[in-house]
Amino acid sequence: MENQPWDLMAVYYDAIDHFCHGFMKYHPPRQAYIPEHDFEIYKDVVQNGYRYHDMMLARLLELAGEDTTVILVSDHGFHPDHNRPAEIPNEPAGPAIEHRDFGIFAMAGSSIKRDELIHGASLLDVAPTVLTLFGLPIGEDMDGKPLVQAFITMPEIDRIPSWDAVEGDAAMHPAEIQSDPLAEQAALQQLIALGYIDKLDDNHEQAIASTVQELRYNLARAYMDGDRHAEAAVILKELYTSAPDNHRFGVHLALCYRAMNSIRSLGVLVEKLYQRRIEQAHTAQEKLKEWNTRLAERKAELGNINKPAIELLEENERYEWLRLRGEALISVYDVEYLRGYVKMAEGDYRSALVHLSTAEKAEPHHPGLHLQIGEAYLRLRRYTDAERAFKKAAAIDSENAHVHLGLARSYLGRNRTNQAAEEAIRAISLTYHFPLAHYVLGLALVRLKHYDKAAEALEVAVAINPNFHQAHLRLARLYTQRLNKPERAAEHQRLMQAIRQATRRRRTTPQDAVTPAVPVISSAPPTTHLAIHRPAGEDNQPFITVVTGLPRTGTSMMMQMLAAGGLPMLTDGQRAADMDNPRGYYEYAPTTLLRTEHSWIKDAMGHSIKIVVQLLPFLPSEYQYRVIFMRRNLDEVLDSQRIMLEHLSHKAASIPPEQLRAVFQQQLRQIELWLVEQLNIRILFIDYGGVLQDPAATATAVKAFVGVNLKLDAMIPSVDPMLYRQRREILTSDKIPLTLQAG
Repeated sequence: MENQPWDLMAVYYDAIDHFCHGFMKYHPPRQAYIPEHDFEIYKDVVQNGYRYHDMMLARLLELAGEDTTVILVSDHGFHPDHNRPAEIPNEPAGPAIEHRDFGIFAMAGSSIKRDELIHGASLLDVAPTVLTLFGLPIGEDMDGKPLVQAFITMPEIDRIPSWDAVEGDAAMHPAEIQSDPLAEQAALQQLIALGYIDKLDDNHEQAIASTVQELRYNLARAYMDGDRHAEAAVILKELYTSAPDNHRFGVHLALCYRAMNSIRSLGVLVEKLYQRRIEQAHTAQEKLKEWNTRLAERKAELGNINKPAIELLEENERYEWLRLRGEALISVYDVEYLRGYVKMAEGDYRSALVHLSTAEKAEPHHPGLHLQIGEAYLRLRRYTDAERAFKKAAAIDSENAHVHLGLARSYLGRNRTNQAAEEAIRAISLTYHFPLAHYVLGLALVRLKHYDKAAEALEVAVAINPNFHQAHLRLARLYTQRLNKPERAAEHQRLMQAIRQATRRRRTTPQDAVTPAVPVISSAPPTTHLAIHRPAGEDNQPFITVVTGLPRTGTSMMMQMLAAGGLPMLTDGQRAADMDNPRGYYEYAPTTLLRTEHSWIKDAMGHSIKIVVQLLPFLPSEYQYRVIFMRRNLDEVLDSQRIMLEHLSHKAASIPPEQLRAVFQQQLRQIELWLVEQLNIRILFIDYGGVLQDPAATATAVKAFVGVNLKLDAMIPSVDPMLYRQRREILTSDKIPLTLQAG
């Protein structure tokens, strides 16, 4: 800020999050499970962490100056009270249980009101508000809104269809080098299965598998947030099948089945969850018996039978022991809550209350449980009982918008309309993007005969959720019966009928967006057969000849040509010739380890060696290389790889062929962009089809490129067109655009 010009400065202070995750448990008042000694040591850490950040904020404001508008935002808060959890769930996002839903939005500037409360702000509103400050239009595809109530003078709001369609730098990688990490991993597994890259060690494999699993889980949660439960269910079913002990996958799959109204599947799944949990508990109990035997032996050796078990364990043993203790306990709450959830879905509200009441006796401190009980009472029209349940939830978490919505509905059922409107407004003030709260407010305002205000509330409900057919129905009636607006009534009637059909299809059929779209590649001049990239520099240094490309692009054929011409090869003959490569593979096994080990590369000086294209960036930079880059139609490459994997009895990549094709295409583009920046690498691009069409021209170009007196009369006949299988109608390779310096 002091040394560079700027018009927008975004600063991220992340230390508060770390302070709170580490020490909020010690913040006053002391929790019963926190030892007094620890409390006295750490009780002021969070408060002093905030003071430190206040000092940094003061310096930021000083640098910004009084004429600058400043927005202070946090995406969540922290529970500082009785809602602080005693234990953190054992999952990557487990610490988020410590978060309070509501963060902070504060704004100051010459055009901003002072001491004004902003209700219903969300993270989605920050970008539209910043655009408004700069006088820039808001994208109609943005979910948020500009917080105009913060401005002294109402700003003019311009709109455009989408900023995605506006040319210019958006701080994103170009499309040709963007990648899907899950698809990249699937492509890597295919290369490992083909034998061109060495398998990662178990620790790396497990780390990658866990990362992919979490990414898939997070994608499913995002689909759920977008009301795309069918797509989420596909992913969660796959995850739960592969990891049946990870119950969060099953629980969220149950939520999807409920949203999709798949009641039968929901009931089957919940019983499966229960049975699996019983099995898991029994297994853990048996393993704990073994642990108890070992601990007893350790106590006997120490001669101290009163020493706590956990103090007898090594650091690496404690996690396993604590995990087993947790798994050995069968939670009455979890079982009864899920069974009550199923009965609610089935419409058997009385049976649901039996299960939910049992869960309440076991663990009464869950606000979500009381919300479910209140919902059951609402369905039975027992509004007084519903009010009591929602008030229990409010006593635990008074800032839960669903609590206040439940109270509003219970009051509406008892004709306490003013109280219903007040609670609906309270819910909206906590969570503005809450269409059901706006809907209930609209119902209350209709009863209070505030018809224009009721229409406003219902219109907000459908603006937030355009698929809210009940709100459309109420609006159609309101415009017909009270406000005399037949055109508006007809529009909402039409939307209601269309949305009912569309929603039914959407909730039962996965959408196309599950498979990422193939990126659009720019239209720069393509590489051509026998094109050369020659960086500036000396031309007389010793070098290594590298034959590269995707598997099944003719790299073995090129090695045959070089061998026939008389260029020495670095190979080991470990992989024998077979039906896929009847003349041999010409491989050197250590190349598959190039990511982690390359001390052997010096042995390739003056030789040719075959290396799969994805490993080129791991070549040590102290050597000179001449790279013969083999290219081939990608559809032919995928066909050939698939057949080879079948011969090897290996599975192909777990993604659709068109997605794998896009991954390979992007990888080739990225490698080429990297290659042309390397001063120690020269490149000759060779088209597989071009070799077969004119082997003499190819051999001549290769001889000139490597600068060795190769035997053309031996190289040319080494090309056997009969080995051209998986031929497509178009013989030319897929050209990845790249501007080259000819030479």
